[in-house]
Amino acid sequence: MTYYDIAYIVDPRSQDPASLESDITRHVTACGGVVHGLENWGVTVLAYPVNGATRAVRCQAGIECNSRALSSIKRTLARSALRHLVMKRRRNIEDALLLALRFAAEGNNPRRRR
Repeated sequence: MTYYDIAYIVDPRSQDPASLESDITRHVTACGGVVHGLENWGVTVLAYPVNGATRAVRCQAGIECNSRALSSIKRTLARSALRHLVMKRRRNIEDALLLALRFAAEGNNPRRRR
């Protein structure tokens, strides 16, 4: 399974962000994947109109799934979201955060110069 970050914007007048989040969760769990986080960043004013919408709800999802589930998620986002972006991660960001916290606790910060 591969880790992905998905960022998308939804027109609040025509699509409910919660229903899109449930669709993403359904696709990921159907393939045995894991949803690491779903965030709704709220309504924002767009820099330019997208499909006639001047405001949009920004959302982010962190998932771990196979390519079959990802392709079905992309199809769902293409139909429902104004814009979307899927980014593949090398590993889970939570693992990197835990590693950084462990280094900080031990005092082994590789970026710190002495």
